Amino acid sequence: MADERLIILEKRVAELENLLVSALATIESQKIEIADLKRQLGMDSNNSSKPPSGDGFKKKPKSLRQSGGKNGGQPGHQGRTLKMSDAPDVVVTHRVHVCGKCNANLDNEPAQGVVKRQVFDIPPITLLATEHQAEIKRCACGEINKAEFPANVTSHVQYGESVTSLLGLWNIGHFIPYERCAEMFADLTGYAISEGTVFSHLQTLERKVFPIETQIREALAAAPVLNADETGIPVLGKNKWLHSVSSPDWTLYHVHDKRGSEAMIDMGILPDYEGVLVHDFWKSYFKFPATHAMCCAHLLRECQGILDNHGGAWAGDMQKLLRLTWHRVKEKRKKGETLEPEETDAIFAEYDTIIEAGRNTLGNILKCDVKKVSKNLLNRFAEYKADILRFVTDGRVPFDNNQAERDVRMVKVKSKVSGSFRTMEGAKQFASIRGVISTLRKQGRNILKVLEMAVGGRFSFEALEAAAE
Repeated sequence: MADERLIILEKRVAELENLLVSALATIESQKIEIADLKRQLGMDSNNSSKPPSGDGFKKKPKSLRQSGGKNGGQPGHQGRTLKMSDAPDVVVTHRVHVCGKCNANLDNEPAQGVVKRQVFDIPPITLLATEHQAEIKRCACGEINKAEFPANVTSHVQYGESVTSLLGLWNIGHFIPYERCAEMFADLTGYAISEGTVFSHLQTLERKVFPIETQIREALAAAPVLNADETGIPVLGKNKWLHSVSSPDWTLYHVHDKRGSEAMIDMGILPDYEGVLVHDFWKSYFKFPATHAMCCAHLLRECQGILDNHGGAWAGDMQKLLRLTWHRVKEKRKKGETLEPEETDAIFAEYDTIIEAGRNTLGNILKCDVKKVSKNLLNRFAEYKADILRFVTDGRVPFDNNQAERDVRMVKVKSKVSGSFRTMEGAKQFASIRGVISTLRKQGRNILKVLEMAVGGRFSFEALEAAAE
């Protein structure tokens, strides 16, 4: 009887032991899962490559930017104060008729001086109708001769260059939808146009700016440093990709079904480009022969993600090194100088030390995605050391890819304002014209005037530079 009880007790103990082992395994698995979920919940645009639009209703984001110590306009910022004109269009003289003290009449007294104030305003907007008359003459030989109309006057009644350019600037430059463009046009001029008419003018503008886009391509292909980025855009409710290749003076956009190298090859520029290409580690860029430079702003955010989720000290050390190094490089560049070889060697050595310290701490992290993310980031820092620190060794290379990000940011605004593009043709039309407008804005050109020249077939950058001289 006692033996049976002992057997039952031992069996029960074994069952409890198995249950305990299973429970401990479940707890360990849940700890890993909880840690990973915390990491995912903690990811936002400040500590990852996640866009700000995906942050949702979170607390106010903390900026990774360092304070410049000054409020208002920063050094180099150009103010835009309204200034008096030396040649006003209209002068209105306000005369003094009576003395304010003795009431004497002053109409015949000469003015000893004037105090000037100027008001700048917009005159009433109206359409200017220009009638073209082609003469018909009969020669003594009996031949009937008719004068030729200008090449851009093709219809019995039509809108001119300025209308096409203005609609393009409204829709492409300022993201005003077709319907509202038509409404604004009617409100300002009293002439009603349809959405189809707006679209037709944009088609014309796209054809007319093609030679400008060709010159943009040539300029970018010859540039020593380029910035590249890509972003998703909705077309017919499906995600397509807008690719950007740009510099401080030039912008080129391209819309494609794909995000990767197939689209980049179709866009051109990169397959034969051998200068420095700044980007944010998207693997497709490495298929091209350029010398690569990495966006360190992205790396700062990813380091912040490590700090936020498990407090890896190495990530904070790497942030500090990159920030201090960029500060030193900027100060040198302002003076037209570069870092001394010993300074560069010290930076590279500290970089290696931080990576090694990070690898030594990985063993203390739970075996989950947190560890995987840390390891992947460390490996990237190690593998792409020369590309990450390119801004240290090459004075032409920026610290980040902000140029490209600024160029694609406004395209996202277009999507927010108008939603999905209705056709792929419309998306490509937008990209082509928007690249030209972005280029003109970067170069400080009069956008409306240049677009009018393009529509009239009179534009080239060479002619524009000659006119400026």
